[in-house]
Amino acid sequence: MTSDERIIELPEDDCVAIDHMLYWMYFDQVSIPNRYILSNQGFDSGMDSASGLIAKMYVLGQKYQMPRLRNNIVDACYEWMNDPNTMPTVVLNYVWDNTPPKSPLRVLFLGRIVECYPHDMLTQAADKLVPELLKELMIQFSMERECHAESGCKDISIGYSMHEDYCYRYHAHEQGEMRRCPAYLDDPDMLIIWVNSDN
Repeated sequence: MTSDERIIELPEDDCVAIDHMLYWMYFDQVSIPNRYILSNQGFDSGMDSASGLIAKMYVLGQKYQMPRLRNNIVDACYEWMNDPNTMPTVVLNYVWDNTPPKSPLRVLFLGRIVECYPHDMLTQAADKLVPELLKELMIQFSMERECHAESGCKDISIGYSMHEDYCYRYHAHEQGEMRRCPAYLDDPDMLIIWVNSDN
């Protein structure tokens, strides 16, 4: 780009996800177009779903080092992705293919899968999931079993001690930073997902 040009080209990135990343930068809200919410919903939906757009925005936040965007995305996922239809296998695979081990979004999804996926749907999904996700899921189930076997142990799935531990488990922080960030769960009036019917 020359000094007189006012265009930055991002050829590798999804233009819709970039659009909504910019919306978040200007309005501090994770915005999902209504057409993504109303269509392409379901266990077998693809990356052109609301879940797919959210996952792409998280990966952009990771690529461009935007921890607050990632935190807002995790908050939106916690609030909205609460059944298998909001966690299609294609989106899960995309997250595992594009995030590092122990990524907060991975940790969140593992808890949600354990909590929400019924046995028959998980059996169907197993053949479609990437090996790394299956391995981590196996470990998560094993930890759940051990936890429930011990008397007085807290449930390690998504719901445990959320207000106490949520920020530390699911938010990105600067190196050495131990403060608690403002999160969706701290402010029930804070709008995280804004359905935009115009886009």
